[in-house]
Amino acid sequence: SGASWEAYCDGQHRTAKALGILVWVDHYGPRVQHLRQGTYRITGKAPPDYLGMMRGGRLLAVEAKRRSGRLAIEGDTRESIERHQLDRLAEVEGGGGLGLVLVEFVRAGGVTRFAAPWSAVLTAARSPMGGPRSVGPEDLRGWEVSVPCYLSRFV
Repeated sequence: SGASWEAYCDGQHRTAKALGILVWVDHYGPRVQHLRQGTYRITGKAPPDYLGMMRGGRLLAVEAKRRSGRLAIEGDTRESIERHQLDRLAEVEGGGGLGLVLVEFVRAGGVTRFAAPWSAVLTAARSPMGGPRSVGPEDLRGWEVSVPCYLSRFV
């Protein structure tokens, strides 16, 4: 399922480049130490998943997540946005760039995708039943991806 989500994101970025929305974009992961026979150990932190430049020089940082449950804000697992990543999204936004959370929620009723600025995600986050702050599809209404390219609305 991770490979299909990554393929979706890569396809979206190819479309954005073809439309002239993106100048460049790269996909990043954490630093790893390769061990034996295809095994590895994570030895560093990763920036947001995608960093790039939009037409006109605007910086783009995108944290992409695929979740069956809620998306935790500021956690230390792959199911959450890690502190150093949310800090970078906030810095990009604060400097005039576009810091986005791109999230796909997979539920029994189907798949929904959202592309929301970091500040909107932070504002929408809540603590259901006293748990950690998180967002679900109901919290991100209005930020649904309903066009062929999720970046179109931000140009």
